[in-house]
Amino acid sequence: MKHPLLITTLLLSSAVFASEPAKVYHAVKAEHYGEIIVAPAENPEHYYINFAGFNSGYDGQTLLYKKQKNDIGELFHFKQLGTGYINLINEGGSTLISGTYVPYQTVKLTGIANSKVTFSGYAEERKVTKLKEKYRELQGLTESKVSTIKHIENAKEVLIKKCNQPINIEIDWPQFEQAQQKTTPGMLGSYLTSLSKICEIDDDYLAAVNEISTIKLSLSKKAGTADIKLNGATLYIGLNSSVPNVFASSYDTILNIL
Repeated sequence: MKHPLLITTLLLSSAVFASEPAKVYHAVKAEHYGEIIVAPAENPEHYYINFAGFNSGYDGQTLLYKKQKNDIGELFHFKQLGTGYINLINEGGSTLISGTYVPYQTVKLTGIANSKVTFSGYAEERKVTKLKEKYRELQGLTESKVSTIKHIENAKEVLIKKCNQPINIEIDWPQFEQAQQKTTPGMLGSYLTSLSKICEIDDDYLAAVNEISTIKLSLSKKAGTADIKLNGATLYIGLNSSVPNVFASSYDTILNIL
């Protein structure tokens, strides 16, 4: 039998998490707008982060992160799930704004200089809902099997055009449907898009991609984990709905196995 005090503590802890608001931060320097929204995800250690106005490839994206302590001290950073990139870190710095020292965090995005951002308030619920929808959109998680098939076909057409090579796609639909994940195959679109981009690197990578004649998609048995391997001319991809950030991670994953 659980002690009443323990039960009360657990309930209070859950309530605190459930009520944690999404926070908005803005860039200190005026040369760009630079806004990020950090919103709690379903897992207590995970957060959605949306980027806007940084003149970066991250603009408009919502990605999923794990909040972790820095190597030294009690401060923290946000590590992008699936890639390990750290795009937001708190190292305890402060900057002078209108005569007052204000704590800042550092945004680190590929291709641009680091940006200092300071807390500016809490996000409206409609914005939080929209950024979560953006994450699902980037994941390729559509509303129906019909739209999922269309999403995959569109990505396939681009792949065939950019790589100048036909490709066969086999999807184990019964596996996904039995697991109540009939739209999860839409996540394959990110891998097809990544293959298209890799074809454009140079002739060697184009040839490597063109050695793939078949892609076989199945349900990954381990929640949150993708199972990707290349065997001869067949690329095997195992996915489930909780695999994070496939839009961001698929490129490096494919590149590393070619």
